[in-house]
Amino acid sequence: MKIRSLYIDGFGKFHDWKPSTGFGEGLTAIVGPNEAGKTTLLAFIRRMLYGFPDGRKNLNHYPPVNGGKIGGRLEVLGEDGREYILSRNGVRGNPSLTYADGTVARGLKPLSLLGPCDQVFYENVCAIGLNELQEISTLRRDEIRDRLAAAGAGNLPIREVATSLQKSADEIYVVRGKKKKINDLISDLKDVEGKIRDVKKRQGEYDEINGAIARESESVGLVEERQKAVDEEIAYLKALGQAWEVYVKREEARDALQEIPNIEPYPADALEKLSRIEADVQRLEVEYGDLTEKHSHTEEEFERCVVREEVLGQADAIHALERKIEQYRTRVNDLKTAQLEGEQQRANLASMLKALGGDWDEERITRFDISVPAKDDAKQLRDRLAKTANDCAVQQSRLEVAETEAGERKGSLRDLQRRRDDIGDVADPGTARERLGLSREMLSEIQHVQELETRLFSVRQEEARTAEIKASIYSVRAIPSWPGILVALSALLIFVWGSLTGTLEIAGIIAFILLVAAAGIFLAGRKAGEESNIVDAAHHEGEGETLALQRREIEHERSRREEKIRSCAASLGCDSLPTRTAVEALVHAHEDAVREADRASDLDKEIDRAQDLSGSADASLNKAQEMMDAALSEREDAQAAWRRWCRERDLPETMNPDLISDLIADIRQAAGLYVQVGATRKRQEELSEEVRSFEEEIAAVANACNESLSGSPDVVLEGLIRMLRDEEEAKRRYNTLSNRLNEEREALQRISAQYDAVKARLDAMLKERGVETPEEYREFERLSRERQRLRGSIQDAESAIRRISGEERYHDFIMALQEYDPVLMQVRLQERENELREIRGTIKDAHQKIGTFKERLSGIEGDNELTPLLSREAALKEEVSQVSRQWAVYTAASSLLEMAVETFERERQPEILREAQSFFTRITGGRYTRVVKPFDGSEPYVEEVTGAQKKIDELSRGTAEQLYLALRFGYIRDYAASSLPVPVIFDDILVNFDPERRKNACQAIANLAETCQVLYFTCHPQTVGDLTGAVPDAVVMDISGA
Repeated sequence: MKIRSLYIDGFGKFHDWKPSTGFGEGLTAIVGPNEAGKTTLLAFIRRMLYGFPDGRKNLNHYPPVNGGKIGGRLEVLGEDGREYILSRNGVRGNPSLTYADGTVARGLKPLSLLGPCDQVFYENVCAIGLNELQEISTLRRDEIRDRLAAAGAGNLPIREVATSLQKSADEIYVVRGKKKKINDLISDLKDVEGKIRDVKKRQGEYDEINGAIARESESVGLVEERQKAVDEEIAYLKALGQAWEVYVKREEARDALQEIPNIEPYPADALEKLSRIEADVQRLEVEYGDLTEKHSHTEEEFERCVVREEVLGQADAIHALERKIEQYRTRVNDLKTAQLEGEQQRANLASMLKALGGDWDEERITRFDISVPAKDDAKQLRDRLAKTANDCAVQQSRLEVAETEAGERKGSLRDLQRRRDDIGDVADPGTARERLGLSREMLSEIQHVQELETRLFSVRQEEARTAEIKASIYSVRAIPSWPGILVALSALLIFVWGSLTGTLEIAGIIAFILLVAAAGIFLAGRKAGEESNIVDAAHHEGEGETLALQRREIEHERSRREEKIRSCAASLGCDSLPTRTAVEALVHAHEDAVREADRASDLDKEIDRAQDLSGSADASLNKAQEMMDAALSEREDAQAAWRRWCRERDLPETMNPDLISDLIADIRQAAGLYVQVGATRKRQEELSEEVRSFEEEIAAVANACNESLSGSPDVVLEGLIRMLRDEEEAKRRYNTLSNRLNEEREALQRISAQYDAVKARLDAMLKERGVETPEEYREFERLSRERQRLRGSIQDAESAIRRISGEERYHDFIMALQEYDPVLMQVRLQERENELREIRGTIKDAHQKIGTFKERLSGIEGDNELTPLLSREAALKEEVSQVSRQWAVYTAASSLLEMAVETFERERQPEILREAQSFFTRITGGRYTRVVKPFDGSEPYVEEVTGAQKKIDELSRGTAEQLYLALRFGYIRDYAASSLPVPVIFDDILVNFDPERRKNACQAIANLAETCQVLYFTCHPQTVGDLTGAVPDAVVMDISGA
């Protein structure tokens, strides 16, 4: 599978983002500075393939900080050559797999594009950052070990099968387990066996249990009668205790009621009505006093208020003038401004006329044509002059360039011709090379002849040695005789031993046998020597014939090559066979001749090209001269047209064309100034008339109001405005005070009437209850309420006592309460409760005994219980046997599978280590030659080219990372060979490598990219340079602006 491109809806910093170019099928370098999003893209690709983690995992979830919904899509190319789109949206969203045209890829799962590559293997081996690279523990996880075994077993889920077998075995039985199947069966079997034993013992207890049940039942009946009596007594005592507090409250309420006089009941809101009436009386008294004082102040203020009617009569005129005062002031300022503008405009006009010249006046300025067509004509003439001047300069520059180029071409041609003349006449390159080939061939043949002579000398020496061997081959070579002598001595010693010990007969037989053996050894040695001589003679005879044949072949080959040397020497003009030294000198001479011929041929070609270039330069020079003449003619025509235009407008013919636009602008400005001076003079006259009319209106109004005209007109008007506002305010104040006096008189009359009515109601209320003051009224109302409360308390207490005693026993209950002693009654109640607990305990124990007896009796009566128990026992034993066999099968299969994984890992591991070793050697520049993983499971180590061994913790940080990277390369190569290639992603993993090893690592990545697609994220330009140097057609993607 290969990733073509991707799209991010929302993930980390990315929102609605897609790379500008697609990923390459081999190596792609993704470049960006820190925080550009490289690690974010690595995490996005991982989670698009294997899913987004939920919020419960302690990971960086990369929430979308710039908007969008978490998710996106990957555009991938499958191993079948078809394009797919893998989409995921949201943490819990299901992935979808479609073809490039949008149709659903039915029957395919997203992860099927990666083959059997699970998440642990991919994120720790194939798609890694610097953190994963620095930990070798990530390569020891069970999932990665199982990946190796699964690759050789047809990619079967080895770990899942092993886990399933072990789980099935543990569900049946573990040594210390609880709630396992076989443990439960054994426990049930023990229970059944115990029950069988109990049933067999219970057969003789039936009659004894029936008698015990009868005796216990009779005893229980007597105790229950006593329990009933005690329960009734306890209930009566508790009722008296419950009613005692109520009875005490009843008696206290009756005593308090006797002390209160008999008063008629008051209404419930009597006190509230009294308080309201008293508050109304106080409120009305305060309001009457405040209003009387306020009325006096209003009368005094009304008498002080005075109004001028003549000023109020001119109110409309003053308001009209007030509305126009700002306009008046504006007109005065405008008049001053217009006077200043007129003076400035006249001064500007005089300055402008002086700048134009003494002969310019209003008539000439008005008559001069400043229209747009006239200005366009002047602009065209100016542009024409500028263009012709520029064309002349350009053509002059081109002419100079053409002259320079023609001179340089001619100089170059002369230099080449001089160099060719220095070489002189030489053979053509073909002939020179042919002669060089003949001389080299002759030198090669001479070297072969010398080698053949050396071989011939060796063969002749070997022939002489073989002849010497054949001459001495028939000398007798006997087998050593010492074994026979030793056996004969042994026979003699045995014979002597027999004579000394008296066993001469036995010793003689043994000695005879040993003598026969010694004779056989002597005869066999002589025969073997003769046979060996015959075999050696035959062998050396064949070896001599072979050497003679080799000698004849070498002599023939030497003659053939010498003939070839004579032929080459004749072709080169040599009369006799030259020596090897002479041929070597001849080869060097012909090599020099070839170089001279090539040099002469190259110079001839350059001379031809230089002649062509010189001719082209001369033609360009002639053309440049013609164009220069045409430009000068056009320049003279443009100057004549400009002079005619100036004469027609009474301007000097020498006037600069660039100044015409400024002259026309100055004339237009002067004409405008004449117009502005006239308009300003007219506006001054209009403003003076408006100011004079307004001042006359102000004077008329001031005289009508009997006011003096001292000060400027606008100051007089402001005084009139202030005076009118004061008089209008005084008039409004006068009317307000008059209305207020009338309202206050009416309010005083209304409050006085209300006070009299409220006072009468208070007196009537006190008189009704026969009291004189409100305080006496409140006291009598309190006593009435207390009397009613005590009566209610007495009635409630009597009702409570009736509920406790019942209506029939009420009077007896009252009499008992009159004689009730709480302390004695509590002691009596405690005694009865203790007695009741003892009785209940006795009854409970008796019932338990009866229940036990009845259970035993029922068990004895069920004689048919034994047969089912025996059947159950047999069934449990059979089930235990079957489950045990099943557990043995699962355990054996699990053990065999684990042994197979270990064996396969031991056999397959060397292949991965060989791949890793190859990569590690290349990355380290050949310093380390071996990576060794001991079979005992100990830590791997590396071996230097000198043979020294180092463990991983003895390596530098950078070298350890290089080893971890090489191991991952081995795993990736193994997976790609056994399954299918997957995209490999690296996030700046070379930051701790020195420049030389970084370049070697980039070359290793290039080799890996021949098998798998590789995406490399980095922020280092040096790394990008090394990668593109290793893979020139690598895709470089810049995400700086993402």
